[in-house]
Amino acid sequence: MQPGQQVLLIAAPDAAPLVRAIAGAAYARGATFVDTWYFDAQVKRLRAQHAAEDTLEFVPSWYPTRLLELGAAHGSRISLSPNTPPGLLDGIDPGLAGRDQLPSLKEHFPVINAKTTNWLVVPWAVPAWARVVHPGLGDAEAMARLEEQ
Repeated sequence: MQPGQQVLLIAAPDAAPLVRAIAGAAYARGATFVDTWYFDAQVKRLRAQHAAEDTLEFVPSWYPTRLLELGAAHGSRISLSPNTPPGLLDGIDPGLAGRDQLPSLKEHFPVINAKTTNWLVVPWAVPAWARVVHPGLGDAEAMARLEEQ
């Protein structure tokens, strides 16, 4: 992230404390604006369960516009990963689940290929994934092991 850049920060809602720390550091480095996009994976599950099937591929026009304008402004993209807990879509018809590609957008690839943004994916250990990697351990011990690794 360079001084004067706009920053798009994508994360799950439970990452809010880390998002705030990154936003503070970005502003301290001279960011013009930090745009926090919280992607709630639980809402994605609800959409797959309850939304009309013919709406599952719908993406509001401002989502790609936001990304393309960030590219045009030579901004910075920061994604905190993971943003989806393990097993989130268990029990959902894969044909339905696969139609909603969010938080991915087809416009990501042109922006990536144009090399108009700085970007970073930040790995972030969360208890749900720590339990998958270290089954049988308590959350604290599984998290400690995962963070160590």
